Amino acid sequence: MNRSFGVTDPGLKRQTNQDTFFTSDADGVWLVADGMGGRYGGEVASKIAQDTIVSGLSDGVESTQAILNAHRAILEHGDTHPELKGLGTTVVLVNEDVHKAQISWVGDSRVYLWRKKTLTQLSKDHSVVQRLLDSGMINVREAINHPQRNLVTSVLGLAIDKEEDLEIGLIDFEWRNGDKLILCSDGLTDELLDDQIQEIMAATLNSEQQKNHLLQAALAAGGRDNTTVLIIEGPKVNNIIQRLIDWARALSRV
Repeated sequence: MNRSFGVTDPGLKRQTNQDTFFTSDADGVWLVADGMGGRYGGEVASKIAQDTIVSGLSDGVESTQAILNAHRAILEHGDTHPELKGLGTTVVLVNEDVHKAQISWVGDSRVYLWRKKTLTQLSKDHSVVQRLLDSGMINVREAINHPQRNLVTSVLGLAIDKEEDLEIGLIDFEWRNGDKLILCSDGLTDELLDDQIQEIMAATLNSEQQKNHLLQAALAAGGRDNTTVLIIEGPKVNNIIQRLIDWARALSRV
């Protein structure tokens, strides 16, 4: 049974789609990447990131190391393909282990939690506007239409002096029954406020419809950028008593 439902669209203003997404319900790996750079550079960068990260995770590499490896791979590709100068990508990744998951990201692609009909942003943008918010120089209302709202401060493939200066967000997450995670590129969040996303999510319980309605709302609001939405349904989580029973049964088999 599918747990993830994704859709991507070039939008109404772009000729190509440089977003990509990956889902593997069986392996517990889900990813959204938003490429940038030249006519084809972003498309290449997001695909390199996806392939490098997914391959690394399958080999047992930790999430943040897999993301760092993708950063290196994009830099190397840019060095050998100067026509793709400036290629880079954001990424948001969920890597699940039973009822827990690691969420990691670079840039301003986001992950939201949908829990008990409430939307909560879990990731924190690596962006100029986020830094201005953190410093208190602007407020949330001013951030919505800030002229620098699309300037990111951390990108896979962006040349930096030290690798350790690459900002990689990382949080641990534990599923509860009924949870959903929403991964998206900024094509969604540049068009819709969080309140609008929450309203659309609350209008139906069906994840397939939710992701389609979110995309259509972003297009109706202007569709200025490539837009990707990926909804992941949480696994069924046993209560504490059932977990203790399962644990005791597992010990008895040893």
